[in-house]
Amino acid sequence: MIDSHSQRACLALLAASTLALSACSDAGRTADTDTGSASDAAMAAGDGLAQGGETGGETAPAAADPVIPAPAAAASATFLALSDVHRLRDGHPCTGRTCQTSPAFWTATQTQAQALLSSQTPDFVIYLGDMPEHSIPDESERRPVLANVLDGLENIVSGTTTPLFYLPGNNDTVERNHGRGDFDYCPFTDHDRSVFNTVDDPTVWPVINGSADIIDRSRLTDGYYAARITVGASAAPLRILALNTNIYTADYSRCSDLVDAAATGSAQLDWLADQLDAATTANEPVLLAMHVPPGIDGHSGHSMWDDSLAYQGRDTALTGRRMQDVLLTYIGNHQPVITTVLAGHTHLNGIRRLHTCEATPGVSELLVSVPGISTDHGNTPGMKIFELGGGLEPVEVTTYGATYVEPPVDDYAWSGGISYGFRTNYPNTTPAGTSLLDQVDSLSDDARWVNMWGHLYVDDRDAAVPLDSDYEDAMDVHCTP
Repeated sequence: MIDSHSQRACLALLAASTLALSACSDAGRTADTDTGSASDAAMAAGDGLAQGGETGGETAPAAADPVIPAPAAAASATFLALSDVHRLRDGHPCTGRTCQTSPAFWTATQTQAQALLSSQTPDFVIYLGDMPEHSIPDESERRPVLANVLDGLENIVSGTTTPLFYLPGNNDTVERNHGRGDFDYCPFTDHDRSVFNTVDDPTVWPVINGSADIIDRSRLTDGYYAARITVGASAAPLRILALNTNIYTADYSRCSDLVDAAATGSAQLDWLADQLDAATTANEPVLLAMHVPPGIDGHSGHSMWDDSLAYQGRDTALTGRRMQDVLLTYIGNHQPVITTVLAGHTHLNGIRRLHTCEATPGVSELLVSVPGISTDHGNTPGMKIFELGGGLEPVEVTTYGATYVEPPVDDYAWSGGISYGFRTNYPNTTPAGTSLLDQVDSLSDDARWVNMWGHLYVDDRDAAVPLDSDYEDAMDVHCTP
């Protein structure tokens, strides 16, 4: 009997090559073992501040040449993930370690990402949302910030054929939230306008260098879409499902009286079920990406998603269930083809084990959080390179972190920063090429928590491990009992 993780790897391998049939005959196989690790790669970096141009009144040191890391060991595919820039307006500097992103550091971050594209040659880049500074009071001030971040994302892959996928964060809206008094947590499109309308050519979004890869843009006005790309030397197909999970937050319903989060959220889950069914039929591995993850907010202890929001879609067996329960059900039902689950929003370097909704629940997937570029949640800026094994299961992820430069610079820099692999973050003795989920599951509950806490804020934590923490509870996402 092949276990569920082996089944998932085998189905994905079949999509990549008929030669994978022999690999699927090994019932003990949990992941491909022919790939190495990039966890010891040297730090990729541009200078920590901009190399000229508008810096919003900040002082930039002389430019330094990027420090280029050694190429990653062979992997079936790789990708770069970034999230939560929260770029400050020009002329609104912030002081200290816990700031949103300065214009200068956003420029430096683009240089850092370009260095990783050059050295690691990822198959694609994905950005998980949240572009502008929090609480900019006026739309006229938001528009140039939104445009600058979109242009910066496009700049990261400029001169390459590498696709860059964007999905919306809760700050990426153009409508004022009347319940909050700001521009957060509103529908992605308002009167036929979205953040894409802040740039010269809105039609190039949501995928740079890959518009032809979009296989379903019918719900792009609601902020979600599907794409299919080929990755790795074998040109294996990968279906990317970019969700808009801002819809499931309590603040989304406060935007205006016209918002019907239950109907909109249910429609997205029905669409997701269709996409997962199609991927299962085609034996296509799936990368599932979102901004706001399900589960508990480790900072507040409250639910990330609105627990009062009930599903009312076409699956009558699930009518009235929490939206989170429906998502977990669909993920559990399609576990063999879903290989990767990503989220942003928290700004932290955490993981969440997604549990099934069966009578005897098990863990179906590992959600990996991508840290923010912004440091206003107390984190160090970070980004990640994921390595996928032969079944397109993540088998390694290297986290790159910046470093704070004391005044008078008073900003972050990528040069002199840190990098570490998943096995440094979560030490384990599983064989090389084991999936991230199986690596995490090989640890005790205490070991998982202690190791996550150690790098939760990207850099090493000096503080003692909390004995009772909502962040520990947030590591597991369950259905309603």
